[in-house]
Amino acid sequence: MATEYIGNSIPAPGFYKGNVSTDDELLDSTARFTQKGVTLAPGQGAIPLGTVISRRADKKWIVAATGAFGYPLRVGVNTGTDVDGKAYLGNIVVSGILKLDRVKNADVAAYAATMGARRDINRNILVL
Repeated sequence: MATEYIGNSIPAPGFYKGNVSTDDELLDSTARFTQKGVTLAPGQGAIPLGTVISRRADKKWIVAATGAFGYPLRVGVNTGTDVDGKAYLGNIVVSGILKLDRVKNADVAAYAATMGARRDINRNILVL
């Protein structure tokens, strides 16, 4: 039998087994959930989960301007402060049902229109 350590499993939305993560959950549901791995540009500091990021011309991802086209970061990442440092990896949510209040640095109404997403204010979700 395998010994359980923090990091052996990925916490599912709405299910918690002890204190396995200090990062809050972005997903409201795993239905329609698709994520993609990306390379984050160094020197941006700590980027919290749900922050909308967009791709630069050099194919590295940076924090997007308010209302700009981009995808939310699945888990928070600290990219350090050295702009010449190593690149970091992160995951973006390409499609899924997200908690509306966890999507950061975006005017949610403008962001939903730009991304073609549907927002449900009553259930507090954003459907990408």
